[in-house]
Amino acid sequence: MKNIYILIIFLTCIQTGYSQDAPSKQIVNDVSEQMQAWLYKIPPGSEQQYGFNDRDEFMQANPGEPFLVFTLAPHFFTGQLQPDDNYLEPTGELRIPVMVGEEYKALLTVVKAQDKWEIVALGAKILAKELQLFSQKPPFSTADQIYILRIYQANSDFLFTDDPGTSSSKLDIYPLQSAVKNIGIPESNKDTVLKLSVLFPKIKDIHHSIKHFENKP
Repeated sequence: MKNIYILIIFLTCIQTGYSQDAPSKQIVNDVSEQMQAWLYKIPPGSEQQYGFNDRDEFMQANPGEPFLVFTLAPHFFTGQLQPDDNYLEPTGELRIPVMVGEEYKALLTVVKAQDKWEIVALGAKILAKELQLFSQKPPFSTADQIYILRIYQANSDFLFTDDPGTSSSKLDIYPLQSAVKNIGIPESNKDTVLKLSVLFPKIKDIHHSIKHFENKP
């Protein structure tokens, strides 16, 4: 994941106005400055709910490699699907593991606010463990960068390593447990690569069902 900071800076500047001339280590520096304060917001006795064994681990924690979060662009849901179009867009969010040693304990949600990266949420210990498991096996263990595809309409997450600028119909994705549960992907396929285009009809159906429910009198 050695090139992830450069890619994050390039893509996120589209939405946030982030300067590509800023040092890539700014992300880690900004998050490191805030992380301890966020960890100590965890109420005493609730450490295990956030993925930690005890409060002593807070002082051992460090931020890990960021995951850049993408989602499906609005025109995916409103227009006629075109096989060669790209339907991904960056959300402007990063998910950064809180690491104790080599273990992912929890995830930070980080966004760019003016000239500083800011933590806006801490938690997701189950997703953190799942990301760690995937990151340790191919193709993720040898990838320069790993991306999260968050489909908000289906409350589902996927991982991918392909160039986000490629045609979405050719994108290889790996469903996480939320997608297995909420989109109805068979358990036998949960560790199997899928083409994003295979899920297009089901995602659209879920979106239409939500809109129909919202519009009911």
